[in-house]
Amino acid sequence: MAEGIEKITYGNMRDETAWETEAEDNGDRQYPSVMGEIIHNRPVLSFRWQQQNPSGDPAGFHPVKTHLAGDYNLYNVLAAVAAGLHFGIPPEQINDAISSYEPANNRSQLKKTADNTLIIDAYNANPSSMRAALENFTSFRNSPPDAPSRAKNRTPRPKAVILGDMLELGRKSRELHEEILSLADGCGFDKILLCGERFSAAGQQYTCFKTVDELNEYLKANPLKGYEILIKGSHGIHLEKIIGNL
Repeated sequence: MAEGIEKITYGNMRDETAWETEAEDNGDRQYPSVMGEIIHNRPVLSFRWQQQNPSGDPAGFHPVKTHLAGDYNLYNVLAAVAAGLHFGIPPEQINDAISSYEPANNRSQLKKTADNTLIIDAYNANPSSMRAALENFTSFRNSPPDAPSRAKNRTPRPKAVILGDMLELGRKSRELHEEILSLADGCGFDKILLCGERFSAAGQQYTCFKTVDELNEYLKANPLKGYEILIKGSHGIHLEKIIGNL
């Protein structure tokens, strides 16, 4: 890094790879400027953060409940915290800004319809974000940890994933789509629907649709009810068009 430029760092306090060691400091462990951890992800992300404080003093933590679906958003909110602190924003204002943000752009969006609970993440997709979304969805629970015991003990709803093509992957596109399908297949989902020419070619053993219009016609004729549903795909597939049929 160029001399004179301030370095702002952030990391998961449960991940020691976030702790840098620099030779000029005689090997002493250097902690990120902001450290945080997930409190729970049921059904949206709650986390806590603190400024550099290796001792882990509970009094120094700031708990925040977000409206973001997906534990992979931890690093996004920690980046926002770090940026806010850099510009002198008080912690309380940072927390209020993060907790009041409600996504409405088909990114990490939790939506409950009359029939289903949806996680909508259909603005962009690549292999790493697709893996993160699938892995998060396997442990997704619609009831928060402080819900009444009756809600906690309720039989889990079936899970369905609706995946759209990952675009612009080049010559490895077929291989990368097959890898995602292999991961999804091992997650134990109750239903897998695929949309797009790439997934249709790679996953012929599943229910496939080459266009979102074909998928919409299927959903009208075979409505999903009582499901938790992950919707994930590149924006060019336009999976947002199916939301009205779920």
